Order: sequence, then C-alpha cells, then structure tokens
Amino acid sequence: LEERHADDLDSVITGLATHWAEASAGGDPTRAVELALRASEVAVERGALENGIGWLEQALELLDDDRLRTREARAVTVQLATLQAVASDGPAGRANALAAAKAAFDADDVEMVCAALQVSERSSFSVDDGADPERTDLLRRALDLDGLTPFQRASLLGELAAELIFERDIAGRRDALDARSELLAELPIAERAWLNRRPADFNWRGVTREETQERLGWLDHLDTDSLSPSDQVTATGTRFFLGLGCMDGGAVGAAMADLVAAGEHHGKAWAFAKLMRSMAATVAGRIDEADRLARAAVESMRGVGMAEYTNYMSTSALGNA
Repeated sequence: LEERHADDLDSVITGLATHWAEASAGGDPTRAVELALRASEVAVERGALENGIGWLEQALELLDDDRLRTREARAVTVQLATLQAVASDGPAGRANALAAAKAAFDADDVEMVCAALQVSERSSFSVDDGADPERTDLLRRALDLDGLTPFQRASLLGELAAELIFERDIAGRRDALDARSELLAELPIAERAWLNRRPADFNWRGVTREETQERLGWLDHLDTDSLSPSDQVTATGTRFFLGLGCMDGGAVGAAMADLVAAGEHHGKAWAFAKLMRSMAATVAGRIDEADRLARAAVESMRGVGMAEYTNYMSTSALGNA
C-alpha cells in the first residue's frame, strides 16, 4: 500500500494504520503510532471528530504507557483531550488533560504542563457546569514553576482567570487578567493574538472603543491554521464580539459567515452562529427575527450537549417578556 500510494498516503491512511497496528503487536510500535496520529489528523480535517478520537486512543494503546511516563504519551493525551473537548465530551477531555498535566509536573516537563492546562472545553458558563478546584490548583502550581516564558505565564493566567468564573472568585479573576495585561505588552503581536482568541481572556473593564478596535486588529495576525478546531471557532466568536464592541459591521458579518461555514463540521459553531445572528438582529432592531434565531440557538446548544444552553434559554424567555 505504501509503495502503490507513495504520492498520496492519506488516501489509504486508515488501511495502513490498521495493518501496521496489527503487525506491531508485541514489537516496535513506532510506525504504527505515527500512522495512527496521521489517520487522526485526516479524520479531523474531514470533520470526523469521533474517528479522530478513536485513532488517538489507538495510538495510546500502542504506546502502552498508562502512567504517561513518556513525553510522547503525554503529548498524544493532550491531543486526545483537545479533540474530546471539541466533540462535546468535556468530562473525558478534562480528565485526560489533567492526567497529562499531573504527569508532566512529575517529569518536570514545563512545556507539556502548559500545553495540558491550555485544554478547556468551557464555551461559556452555566450553573450546571461547576467549579474544578483540581484544575485551579494545578494552574496556580504551574504559575509558580521556574523557567516560564512571558507567553506561557500569560497563557496560564488567562486559563486561571476563566476558571475563577466558576469559583465565583471575581476579584481573583480581575487580578489574573490585570497581571496578564501587563505581560501582553512584552509579547510579539502574533502571540498577543493567540492569547486573545477567546472572549473570556479579555479584561473588559474600562476598555475604550479604540482599544477594542486595536484588539480586533491583533486577530489579523492569528495563524488560524495552527489552531485546534475548537479554538478556530472560539477565535471567530471573539472577532464577532470585538466587532460588535467597536461597531465594525464588516467584522461582525465576516465572523458570522465563518461560523456558519464551520458549523458543517462543528455543532458548537452552528449553535453560536445562530446566537450571534440573533444578537446582530437585535442591534438592527429586527426583534422577531432575533427571537426566532435565539430559540433556534438554544435548541442547537441543547442538541450538542452544551451545559450553558439553560442560560440562553432564560435570556430568550426574558427577552420575550
């Protein structure tokens, strides 16, 4: 198969990965793992997230490292957690990310600690989506590590700020965001763009329209191809909110169009596209259309298992009242 399809291995990647996995039983799994990882990437590119998860789980089985002692096993576990978060399997993704983070702490692997703690399935917030003291504790421990770069520290502070919403520690969240804002000035614009891909990562207190426009401009430097599917959707949502905040109709329209396109392969994107179209219709004074879209958004959120759909259901009901 490899010889016949040397110019296009992706066309037979599932067969290759399967055969190599079977042939590697009891032997060297290196090639089998490599192909399983590529099969996962191809599946994700085609919008088949569940298949992508399956291939990553196979790669971990081949690595046979249930304690995540090797860096490769930790890296694959982080990839798996990321996909599980995208596929609305939040509890499994969170558990895998925390396991990888704890193993990385034991191995003094600072880079992997940061990578694991950047995985979060939280899209918004809900009373049904509770606090996670273990993750909060790991984030605080990570911020005490020696050798963190300004980029890594800023990233961890953003994650801590988002997590503290669920702890109801608003003062602590503000402190984390203020410390993060100081670090942003030291970073190249591409890193600033990546760190500000999510609305929850912003400190919105006292932000002027000009500052909002500047933040929107940062996102022009975001390498979207390097983002996970979940982060791509979230970054598009950030463009929408920043565009709305500085009255940039072009940015708002482009973000909504991108979310509709992403919705073909990503249920959360489709739900948020409807929600944002509802917001835009409200601003434009098209209240009946806004109400219809808000209800549709709530149903889409419920359909893909987003815990915060109850928040938007209440908001829609209050809007009608």
